[in-house]
Amino acid sequence: MRCPGWYYVKVTASPNLTPTWGNKPLKLSLRLTVEDTPGNQPAYAGDPGIFQLPHTKPTPTPKKPTAAEDGASGGMKTVAIGAFGTGLLLLAVAATRVLRARRPPRP
Repeated sequence: MRCPGWYYVKVTASPNLTPTWGNKPLKLSLRLTVEDTPGNQPAYAGDPGIFQLPHTKPTPTPKKPTAAEDGASGGMKTVAIGAFGTGLLLLAVAATRVLRARRPPRP
């Protein structure tokens, strides 16, 4: 769980179990084990307020990527721009064909 607080779990069963178990609510016990130690909380843009985890120090705010890190995704930007341009071209061709088909024939 990323945020402290109360959590609710709802458990349901298949309606096909009604002939075997009946239509009344059944008692259910849920046992949880917490393992490991809590890690640092996620970085928030502002004050985490009530979501501040006790006994943890906040992680620093994420920094903007450097030019070298940002350049690593340059290939995907090219693909995205190409896909967007191709989509616009296809829409323009389809709109032109629809408008030409609705034009009355020449006398």
